[in-house]
Amino acid sequence: MSVVDVDGLRGVVDVTLERRREAIPMVEEIIAEHAERFHHWYQSRVAVPVISSLVQRAETLRERELERLLCPAAPT
Repeated sequence: MSVVDVDGLRGVVDVTLERRREAIPMVEEIIAEHAERFHHWYQSRVAVPVISSLVQRAETLRERELERLLCPAAPT
């Protein structure tokens, strides 16, 4: 523990404030990057139902083809 007078405290506050000001551009860059990622994610949500439908259609075709391959119709 240390004792600091008001003038010393002012110096600590000034140094801390300057460090925070210097960090502002880096913080703004981080925020911009995450905002852009969110924007891309949000825009891609439109494609989710289409992709889901295509996956379901492919699964149906896969099942049908496997059934045809593994269980051929009996000759008549």
